[in-house]
Amino acid sequence: MELCRDLACCLGFVMLLGCPSETDGAGAGAGGPTGPECEVDSDCPKGSCESAACESGSCALAPLEEGLVLDTQIGGDCQDTVCDGEGTSKQVENPDDIPGGGDNCVSFTCVGTQVTGEFNVGATCGANNEGFCLPNPQDDNPFAYACVQCTQNSHCKTMVCDTQEGNCSPATCANGLVDGEETAEDCGGNDCPSCGTGLACLEDGDCLSDDCDNADGTCNAGN
Repeated sequence: MELCRDLACCLGFVMLLGCPSETDGAGAGAGGPTGPECEVDSDCPKGSCESAACESGSCALAPLEEGLVLDTQIGGDCQDTVCDGEGTSKQVENPDDIPGGGDNCVSFTCVGTQVTGEFNVGATCGANNEGFCLPNPQDDNPFAYACVQCTQNSHCKTMVCDTQEGNCSPATCANGLVDGEETAEDCGGNDCPSCGTGLACLEDGDCLSDDCDNADGTCNAGN
């Protein structure tokens, strides 16, 4: 004999209290919904590698195909974000996903998922290709460069290029004399290349090391 599940029903107070049916309050284990309730597909939360459908008022999720490339990517990192076939994403190598070099100054390649680059020293740069590429690495960008006036003497009408600064200098900076504002032979001052260690200087800017020893008036070695 089936046991009575509700004392009120057993006592015959059905008209006053009502009695629960056999299916009231049943959950997933008793044929209830298997996901969040919904009315349309868009009501269903899903991951970037899942499809969602509203079926009989409940959400049903399914993984997207393995290898599907997602629309949202980080450009220039030598890899793509794709679906793994199990509902989540993963990273895979893409040797063609390289960052732009900016003008012609840097050529980038992928080694696995690592970006590496090579400077094209002396290549033309600037809006009208009026400048030349000079490496200028920074702590946060080892491939930074400067677009300068010259990187070799032939880039200058005077045939004198300060290759450290990338500026053309007057012809007097290559005449074997100490003239003009020079502090040593063909170096120092505002117009000529900076001077090397041990050469005469008046201020830090006269030296390649940017360190002029005021005691003896010569350039100290760089750090």
